[in-house]
Amino acid sequence: IKEIREKELFRLYDHEFLQLKSRNERKQCEITYDFGNCKICDDKSTGIHYGISTCEPCKGFFKRSLLRHPEYKCNKSQSCSILPRKTKKCKFCRWHKCLKEGMSVDKIRMGRIPNSIKKHKVNNSIQNLSEINENIKILEFYKLIPFTFYREKFLNSSKENQTLVLSLLKDKTYQLFQECNEGFDSYETRALNILQSGYVPIEYERSQENIDFIRQTFLSFLKNHAMAVYKFINNLPGFDRLDKHDMNVMMNDNFFSLLAYRSYKLFLEDDCFLMLDEKVQFDKNVASIILGDEIQKKGFNHCFKMTSFRLTEIEIELSAAFIFTTFSQNLLNMDLVRELKEYYGRALYYVLTLNKRNKDFLENYIRELCKFPQMNKLCLEINYS
Repeated sequence: IKEIREKELFRLYDHEFLQLKSRNERKQCEITYDFGNCKICDDKSTGIHYGISTCEPCKGFFKRSLLRHPEYKCNKSQSCSILPRKTKKCKFCRWHKCLKEGMSVDKIRMGRIPNSIKKHKVNNSIQNLSEINENIKILEFYKLIPFTFYREKFLNSSKENQTLVLSLLKDKTYQLFQECNEGFDSYETRALNILQSGYVPIEYERSQENIDFIRQTFLSFLKNHAMAVYKFINNLPGFDRLDKHDMNVMMNDNFFSLLAYRSYKLFLEDDCFLMLDEKVQFDKNVASIILGDEIQKKGFNHCFKMTSFRLTEIEIELSAAFIFTTFSQNLLNMDLVRELKEYYGRALYYVLTLNKRNKDFLENYIRELCKFPQMNKLCLEINYS
């Protein structure tokens, strides 16, 4: 990738983002969507409802309880077990478990299958998606990709199934990324509170003792980051089929790129509020000690440019999944990686389209994405010990 000029890399990314390769039917592997178990009763989950993974009965219970919960009472010690397929669950304890696990009307649309799945809206939804795809011509590369190819391949199955599959894929990605980033919300809350009360960054003296301490703290953080990212990627639909060698190569090629997406919402007011541990903040000063002044400036400029796009949570999460399949070379199973790239590229483009992202947005966003390989390589070459 180092030898590919930026324009060529831009064209390559754009090509992989929209072109749908024809697949041999005998070799096709269907990607399944496993939402795991219901967070409330441990039954089989059917999707993300009101912000968390639940079964249909618990989803319905929460909806009914929004008005009825003041009437609920527990006849025991307010610690009843909520078991799957148990018909007489304690409503009081079930309601409070819903709240404890994070169900909220504020998240009612997260995980919802769009109304475009309904018959009277499907045609308009697909037509709009097609028109946007036909009109957006990033650089001159779209001239090389006939729109009829995209329409015939991507819109080959029933329109209802297309919307359903893409929605399931984005919901599963959302669920896994939230689990991967558990705890990062508290960093954002801390940052907003500090900024409101008057932010003054800590200035570390660049003594050898401080440098060694900060670097060791960063190494410990990176180990946790590696485990979180591996869990996220390995549980994404389809990624469990990756060869161990390919997984290691792709982890290495995207290690710091995925850290940028994990900390996306922590780049605020010209600084970074990622916490390496309970006390050490990865601000400009600390980043300069770890990365060096030049790479710190390049990295922070890139991250602030990324935050300027104001991505939604699902755009962040699908982008993280998509770039994981985009820039790696010399893999053993390139066919599988291309297949995964197609699925996640479709899902990302579907969400960008629903969010009415225009031509300028896509051009600029793709251009910034193409800088990730270089930034990742610069960070990997640093000796952190």
